Amino acid sequence: MNKTEAQEFLGRMVSAWTAANGTYVGTLIEVVAAKGRPWRGRVRITGVLTIACHWEIGCSGPIRKGFRPDDEIEVGGLNIKPCEHEGTTYLAALEASNDELRGWIGSDPDGQRDQTWSFQKLLTAQQEVLRREIEAAALP
Repeated sequence: MNKTEAQEFLGRMVSAWTAANGTYVGTLIEVVAAKGRPWRGRVRITGVLTIACHWEIGCSGPIRKGFRPDDEIEVGGLNIKPCEHEGTTYLAALEASNDELRGWIGSDPDGQRDQTWSFQKLLTAQQEVLRREIEAAALP
């Protein structure tokens, strides 16, 4: 979407891709357009499409928090697209990702594929994030 189209999308639903920090759906609340620079957009998140990557090789635990509904983020204009999906909560998206990882790991019980080890590490990190999410939701 270009800057002119973005101006027309103010107040409407868009998806915002943030690379390793996940993909979110929300309302485009501002178009930031400094002269001579690519435009950026501020998005108020209403749902989660994909979670943040919570683990990388060489790190011992969760490294990214991701964003939650009602957070505001600013992303490059090339990473903003019209969207009709509502998304879900971060907790639900995290649980779905964990289920998907368990399926991949389960399809290689002997750990023969190179990525199985990475999937196991990622699942461990995501389970820690899930535990923290559940604890935070239980707080008054």
